Amino acid sequence: MSPIPNIDDQLTPSQQYWASIRAKAMELDPEAAARDAAARLINPRWGFRHLEASTKPFYLVSIENRAKGIRGGVVCLGLTHYTAVRLVEGTHRLATQEETEFYEAEQTKKRAAAEVAANSQKAGVDAITAILNAAKGK
Repeated sequence: MSPIPNIDDQLTPSQQYWASIRAKAMELDPEAAARDAAARLINPRWGFRHLEASTKPFYLVSIENRAKGIRGGVVCLGLTHYTAVRLVEGTHRLATQEETEFYEAEQTKKRAAAEVAANSQKAGVDAITAILNAAKGK
């Protein structure tokens, strides 16, 4: 699973783990992987900085795992590196279009409810301020 062919047998288990995460991240964001490859031609010690800092968003759905206490079917949003880790570890999968649309609709409803609550709280604060100012004679 290493991005470098034919060296998997020379890697420690930890190196294999991170190589598989890098390979998955390269698959998810090939543009960042290409920028890293170009940077490594100039500086071989560059590493995978573009890939690890990639802000390309992905929708994930958790896979139920009672042993780890993970509830299945929960949609979340993750960036490239986070998504690669979750996919390699098998705790999540990429969301379908329907799951993504449902998640976005729910988030829109929650934002609207939070805005209404914030506005009503602000109105309450304004009313209390007016009462206190009236009591002070302002």
